[in-house]
Amino acid sequence: MRKLFIYALLWVSSIGYISAQQDFNLYNMTNIHQSSYLNPAFSSSSRFSIGLPGLSSNYLSYNNNGFAANDFLSSGYDGKILSFRNGLSTDFTEFLNPAGITEGLLDNNNYVFVDGHFDVFSIQYARGKHAIGFNITEKVNGTVFYPKSLFELLESGNGGDNLGEVITISDFTPSVSHYREFGFSYAIDLNSKWSFGTRVKLLSGISNAVVESSTLNWTTDSLDYSWDMDGDFTYMSSGLGMDTDPFSDVQSYLFGKSNKGLAFDLGAVYRLNEKITLSASVTDLGYINWKEANENYQVEGFNLNFDGFDFYNNSDTISYFDDIVDQIEDELFVDPTTESYRTKLAPRVMVGGNYQVTDRLTAAMLLYGQFYENNVNRFGGSLSASY
Repeated sequence: MRKLFIYALLWVSSIGYISAQQDFNLYNMTNIHQSSYLNPAFSSSSRFSIGLPGLSSNYLSYNNNGFAANDFLSSGYDGKILSFRNGLSTDFTEFLNPAGITEGLLDNNNYVFVDGHFDVFSIQYARGKHAIGFNITEKVNGTVFYPKSLFELLESGNGGDNLGEVITISDFTPSVSHYREFGFSYAIDLNSKWSFGTRVKLLSGISNAVVESSTLNWTTDSLDYSWDMDGDFTYMSSGLGMDTDPFSDVQSYLFGKSNKGLAFDLGAVYRLNEKITLSASVTDLGYINWKEANENYQVEGFNLNFDGFDFYNNSDTISYFDDIVDQIEDELFVDPTTESYRTKLAPRVMVGGNYQVTDRLTAAMLLYGQFYENNVNRFGGSLSASY
């Protein structure tokens, strides 16, 4: 499993990202009960609604604050595919422009977020002023916090003026979590003006991996170009190892592990008049305690050396690459502990306002903020209209 993790990190470090905008249109779709996931004070216009696997709510989102894919390309790149068969050739690197990212686009600390929510089952029943609901939802989320220095290295490389210099990359902290949510909701129309709602969520952690802190110092020798790397990091994981009994592993996935957690959602709606409705919510106030199949590493002062590869005298590149992975494993992944640890969810605050322009046309505004454990917060807003 450790080798798989190392290979995955090496692969992820080589891929690019495609920019997207996180979509919060669901917040204003109050006629469906899934909108209550963002504000539990919302209740469906239907008296009874049910969601089944494959026919219910599936949600995917991606967001980053740094760049779009075309920011890698210089202004002279026209997007055409060059045909070398027709005798056209060029140095593709002339179209690359990493400086377009580091100059003005990236902050000192940046992020990438990926979220997936998949309803296994959901139900809501409303009668009179009251509405109750229940949901089982699989949730997967991944975050990568990365420093600007990572792309400055991509821009300038480890050669040239960086030969013999120490390149430091710190605060590169990826994490990923998979957990199951059992939600119990209640909403009430208190009077003609106010509605309130809450959701209590019992959480069952399936798997988690997080780099809590990291520092890498990379020096390229100016004479023989060998690499010397040192630094430290803290890595924690739970539920990533494969059980020796396949049936037991499947059983623990389906019926839950001992990684338990608790979370709450709170929401309110205020109808100012016939045309203006205001709303606010706080969701994902909670945590998960990770206790089962833990494997944690706190490494201080590791050191790795790479002297290059002799392609002329050694053609077995696969074995050589395996040796490198073994060296990384022997240096970094030693003396694991199994101590339990806690991760917090990333609470989200939403404030919305709707204006009924006509009987069919509604204009809406939404402000939101999300708050993470490492004091990285993100904020945004949207304007929309529905007809």
